Amino acid sequence: MADWEIIQQGKVTGATTSNLDFTSIPGTYQHLEFTFSGRIEQINYTNVYCHLNGDSGASYSYAGWASTQTSSGTVFSVGAYEGTAGNGMVGYAAGNNYTTGAFSALSVIIPNYAETGENKVLLSRGAQGSGDFIDGYSSAMATGWNNTAAITSATFYPYPSGGSVYWTAGTSYMLAGYKG
Repeated sequence: MADWEIIQQGKVTGATTSNLDFTSIPGTYQHLEFTFSGRIEQINYTNVYCHLNGDSGASYSYAGWASTQTSSGTVFSVGAYEGTAGNGMVGYAAGNNYTTGAFSALSVIIPNYAETGENKVLLSRGAQGSGDFIDGYSSAMATGWNNTAAITSATFYPYPSGGSVYWTAGTSYMLAGYKG
C-alpha cells in the first residue's frame, strides 16, 4: 500500500515571514504535496506564488479559475485566469478583512517531481471563508514549469514578493512525499 510521508512541517510564529522555504527535498518519492493553512498580513486576499529550485526566470505559466460565493452558497463571480511570468501562481490566501481566525486552505501537488525527462506541472486547489465583500472563495489552477530538473527546493510567497507582505503568525505548512 502506498502512503504519504511528512517531509517537513511547521508554523509561522513571527510577524515578518514572507517566504515559506522547503529545501533539500529528497528525490525518493513519486509525488510531492505542499499543504498550507494560511493568512496574509494585508487587507484583501492575495495571490500565492512559488519558485522552484530558485528559478525566478520567465519559465512559468498558469491557467485556472476562481469563484466567489455569498453566505447562501450562491456563486456570484467566476473568473478564469492565465498567464506567464517569473513565478508560478498557485492560488490565494485570506487577508486581514476575513473573519478573525479564518485561514485559507491551499494544496499544491507536483506529480513526478524527480523525473528529469519532463517539464513539471503543479496542480493546486484552495478555498477560504468570508471577507468583507465575499463569503467564500474557491480556486483551482494548473501551473507549468518549463524545466526538466528534479525539484529539490520550493519557495511559496504572497504577492508582491520581496518582504513587503507577510504570512500571519499561526499559518501552518507541510510538505509530504507519496511513496508509490
